[in-house]
Amino acid sequence: MDTNLLKHCEKFVRDIFLNSDKNFFYHNINHIEEVVENANKICSYLKIEPEETETVIIAAWFHDSFYINSPKNHESESANIAESFLIEHNYPKEKIDLVRGCILATKIPQSPKNILEEILCDADLFHVGCENFFLRNELYKKEIKNQFNSKISDKEFIQNSISFFSAHKFLSNYAKEFLEEQKQQNIQKLKKQLESYK
Repeated sequence: MDTNLLKHCEKFVRDIFLNSDKNFFYHNINHIEEVVENANKICSYLKIEPEETETVIIAAWFHDSFYINSPKNHESESANIAESFLIEHNYPKEKIDLVRGCILATKIPQSPKNILEEILCDADLFHVGCENFFLRNELYKKEIKNQFNSKISDKEFIQNSISFFSAHKFLSNYAKEFLEEQKQQNIQKLKKQLESYK
């Protein structure tokens, strides 16, 4: 694994978010850091080879790099940013294609085609299966209201969350083993919250 390249990736992406709008309460550098950490955790558990882990970690750093410019279809532009950066660092084309694939797979609905793409998809929505889910979900709601002038009510947001997370599927063996049970508990808590609005 090229730790020097990964440090350059980290600095490049941190600089992007350093100059970003502070009203991105969810899609910010904290989210990126968490996805990188989660990807490392899953790769380690699954005993992914260092060279392939490198692919996932690079993709994790870049996967939302264009979000602060335009949330809509940001995955393809984020993949382009990663590609340009990696070309400048003489990264092999076949590896760049793998990085692009991982980033593009995170577009909702997620569409991974291999284990590396599955890992990044699970790392991106890792919080769904964690106890801090509700804190993260509140930050996302705050971001939607601030960035898009959304008039979505709390009830509608909970309904949307239930629909989205009920349809979502974890993909890697790590996520199925360690995140799925808490995810189901979180969905049940959301349903109980929804009942209070009736």
